[in-house]
Amino acid sequence: MKYIFSGIAVSILSFSSFANTLNFNHVEVGYLQTDFDISGFVEPKGFNLVASKQFENWYITGSYANQQDEMRETFTYGDYSETFTVDFDFSRYSFGGGYIYPINESTTLDFSAQLGQFKVKSSYNDMGSDSDTTDTFFTHAQIRHLLSDQFEVNALVGYERLHDDESENNFVYRVGAQYYFTNQFSVGLSYKDADEFNDIGISARYSF
Repeated sequence: MKYIFSGIAVSILSFSSFANTLNFNHVEVGYLQTDFDISGFVEPKGFNLVASKQFENWYITGSYANQQDEMRETFTYGDYSETFTVDFDFSRYSFGGGYIYPINESTTLDFSAQLGQFKVKSSYNDMGSDSDTTDTFFTHAQIRHLLSDQFEVNALVGYERLHDDESENNFVYRVGAQYYFTNQFSVGLSYKDADEFNDIGISARYSF
């Protein structure tokens, strides 16, 4: 019996005392909610996929997100009423690369540039649909820091350009945290503000 308890103790100790290092080799899937800077507008919710691959001090990264929401409004004309529904489908993707500057064993600084698209599809009471696509360009500087082997904090500042009929330049910042169960498996929480909208994300990550 004492050998069983000894084995359990060794397993727990090795689980909680692993040596973590920051890297950019990972894939993650998560939940994403967006709040637009328009009073009474939709707050789409959906999933987010992110992948990153490191090559020495360089890395490439890509992401894809899909979210849905709807708006309903009922109009009454005497004894008759009718409800109009607009279904929104939001999708966005980005792809780019960056350079990693290690500050020390627990802190890195990286710089990245990404191109992408943001697409909105609207469907009206099953009577028709419309879509709008916006090209995006995003560049940022990010700092990641390990407070311990199991807990990472990170922050990002950058610039985002939305290129459509009314092109806009937005200042972007993001803050987040990552909790590592092991070197490979972790969960994260993030908040991003891009002036026109903000994102709240929860994700599960596998690092390799």
